[in-house]
Order: sequence, then C-alpha cells, then structure tokens
Amino acid sequence: MDDYNKEYGKGVNAIFTKNLKRLMSKYRLQNVDLAKNMGVSAQTVSAWVNGHKMPRMKMFDKLCAVLHCSRIDLLEYSEETRI
Repeated sequence: MDDYNKEYGKGVNAIFTKNLKRLMSKYRLQNVDLAKNMGVSAQTVSAWVNGHKMPRMKMFDKLCAVLHCSRIDLLEYSEETRI
C-alpha cells in the first residue's frame, strides 16, 4: 500500500470514529449496549470507538440499522463530524 492510501485510510478511520461516537451519544448507547445489539464483543466495539479497527462491510449494515443511519452518515465528513 502506498503512502497516499495509508493516509487516506487513516482519514476515513478518524471520520468513522467521530461519527460513530456522535451517533452513539445521540442514542445514549455505551460500548456494551452497542456490542449487545450488534452481536459482537464489547472489545470489538471499543476498538471501533478508539479508532484501532473498522468494522467489516457486512457489519456496517447492521451498525446502520442499530444507529438508524446510512453508511454515508458513518463514513463521510460533515459539519457534525467537526464537533
């Protein structure tokens, strides 16, 4: 992977993390709550929230259903992401 792709991946991961935290806050979900709804471990959710990992694509749809959002809401930079 070249340097551009590495940097791009870091940017997407940071945006995802901010959006995930914002949406979890909106629905007052803790890591353990989201983990239970998603059928994954709390450690997995913690890795997403802390920016260490991103969910696999098949988990995005489930995540979107739980958080009542679209993939774009999780992956795209917006004014709300700045907060």
